[in-house]
Amino acid sequence: MNPLRIRTVGVAITAVAGITYALCVVWDVLLPSSAMHPAWQAFFPGFTWSVGGVALGLVEIVLYSFFVALVFVPIYNTLQRRENLRGPRSARA
Repeated sequence: MNPLRIRTVGVAITAVAGITYALCVVWDVLLPSSAMHPAWQAFFPGFTWSVGGVALGLVEIVLYSFFVALVFVPIYNTLQRRENLRGPRSARA
């Protein structure tokens, strides 16, 4: 099995997180009574309800996503290598 690549996983996580972020921003605009503004400010330092603040939140999503990939991929690849060295396991009943 090929090892995971940080860039590929980072882009995949960024895509999922970016789409989720965009949907949440749209949700907050459409339903302001259910807005998550305090949560956005906690998760994304500098976030405001302006074009620049929303864009900054998106940039932070990219940075957070690549941070997750930088931590996850080496751990996964190390564990996968160890599993491959053990060889195939027989099915347990």
